[in-house]
Amino acid sequence: MTAYEIRLKLLEIAKDLLIERYNQDEEVERLNWERKALEAEKLGNTPPTFERHSQFPTEEDIVRKAKTLNFFVSSKAGE
Repeated sequence: MTAYEIRLKLLEIAKDLLIERYNQDEEVERLNWERKALEAEKLGNTPPTFERHSQFPTEEDIVRKAKTLNFFVSSKAGE
């Protein structure tokens, strides 16, 4: 595997990790909102507006994560 292929693979892994975390955070936010909406409905109140707090990963986030992964795999064991 060439250095370019390794960098590309690290970018792919970083992107996948960050998108998976984003999807998990979105699911938690949705479930929390559904719970609050059901509670409000039971009490006869107006359901809360869904507020999105998680941010989809940017290119900068992906590159930063790839650099972190690269540092980890490039460092010697035990350091």
